[in-house]
Amino acid sequence: MRKPAAEVKGKTRTATLGETRANPKVRSRKTPTKKKAQTYPAVHAGRIAGGKNTWSSERPARQAGTLANPAVRARLRAANKRAWADPERRARASAAAKKSWADPAVRARIIAGNKKAWNSERREAKRTIMKTNMKKIMADPELHARWIAGIKKAWADPQRSAYRIACIKKAWADPEVRARIIMDLKRAWNPERREAQRTRMKTIMADPKLRARRLAGIKRTHADPELRACRLAALRKALAEPEARKRRIENLKKVTSDPKVRGRISARLKKMWADFYAGRAALKGKAKTRNRRGRPSMDERNCRAAVLRGRGWSWRDIARELDPDFAKNAAAAMDRVRSAVRMMRSKK
Repeated sequence: MRKPAAEVKGKTRTATLGETRANPKVRSRKTPTKKKAQTYPAVHAGRIAGGKNTWSSERPARQAGTLANPAVRARLRAANKRAWADPERRARASAAAKKSWADPAVRARIIAGNKKAWNSERREAKRTIMKTNMKKIMADPELHARWIAGIKKAWADPQRSAYRIACIKKAWADPEVRARIIMDLKRAWNPERREAQRTRMKTIMADPKLRARRLAGIKRTHADPELRACRLAALRKALAEPEARKRRIENLKKVTSDPKVRGRISARLKKMWADFYAGRAALKGKAKTRNRRGRPSMDERNCRAAVLRGRGWSWRDIARELDPDFAKNAAAAMDRVRSAVRMMRSKK
């Protein structure tokens, strides 16, 4: 029989894991805990520096290579769905996040960490990556189709759509959360960012290729019956709710009561109509619009009838030439032409 002791042929040895678990005396003892890592400033700074170097140089490339594999990407997506499909886990994660954000010290620390991490260089790098990815997606028809299909598939899920709408409603129903969101939006859209957005839109609209692609995308979006029906249904549902309709009217009144906003709207409308009139006047031969589907006006027809009568035309021939309703009633058409010519002569 194998001895649980540590002596074998006069030599000492350490007991195996099975022998330790089988021995009640050994099992009852507390296993020695590992010593905590020393938190000296130099060691801590070295670990942080090592983590930064690993993240900035090796980890993104390794992750990009891993996620480029469709099988790995599908497996990760399935694992995430399976993990978050558990209601207990989702509730536990939500409770932990709420508990963390409810503590002012923790919230301030998280916000400070995010601000420190998302510096101007990192934001610019992220923006550059997003621009590159979007250009790549828009340039490749297959990627663009897959991207649109993914968006449609995500929004077609009733459970996900209902959950998202419920979360948004719950967030906006809280006065503190709503005030914080509005304040963050106002702080984010500062004059510098608005000017940059205005410059970017002017650049896009000045480029014929970008403008044509933008208009084609808008037309394609509005031509999609599923998306158009989804938007109309969402708008009707939003307007059917009394609280949402009341809030929308109050917001419109509040916005339009501001003299600065009203002045901007008026200037934009004036500029739009001025461009419209200038463009219409620039068209050759169409500076003066005509009624009745391009037919000459009444004065032009009367003058023409008087000229033809002076050349010896009969009333029937003049009415057949100028009156559009001659086929319905020839006598009435001739009477109209005759009275119009006599009126023209009496004015002279």
